[in-house]
Amino acid sequence: MNPSDLKRFALLFFVLATVLFLNPSDTLADTSEGEGEPAPPPAFTKADRFFEVIEERVPVYDNSTGTLIKSG
Repeated sequence: MNPSDLKRFALLFFVLATVLFLNPSDTLADTSEGEGEPAPPPAFTKADRFFEVIEERVPVYDNSTGTLIKSG
């Protein structure tokens, strides 16, 4: 390895270390404490008959005919 290659490698290593130190990515962060994105909501199954609305004034649509019809 000649001195020019060594200087390039040192500069690249310095830049990479600086970027990771100043802006660590989520892939390097420890998410074992429950941090990160929330889990997706559970999917509906054929056995489900009801659902809970967690926001106010949410429209409800009937899709039993293949066309969305506002029902509430």
